[in-house]
Amino acid sequence: MPTRLSPALKNYDWGDIIALPDFTGQPRDAKPWAELWFGTHPDGQATVQTGNGIAQLSEIVGELSFLVKLIAVAKPLSIQTHPTIAQAQAGFARENNLGIDRAAFNRV
Repeated sequence: MPTRLSPALKNYDWGDIIALPDFTGQPRDAKPWAELWFGTHPDGQATVQTGNGIAQLSEIVGELSFLVKLIAVAKPLSIQTHPTIAQAQAGFARENNLGIDRAAFNRV
């Protein structure tokens, strides 16, 4: 049986007011719709329609190790990538060993 998955909506200045509302079939509300999150991230979980009502996605599938984002950009936006936990720990240790200040512009 098909299940309806509803993403978490993120409104940011750089978002678009047309693309994501139209994609989801929701009315446009003049707010910039920047991202739709499909996942179990604590800052914005997708929800699932169940026979008993609406549930957080994590209640159905547990915690996911990834987050899928659908992004609509109306203003210039930087591209971001994130390291694995092991890469982040190694990089943090390396920069600490080099004495790079945690607030330094060149700290990765």
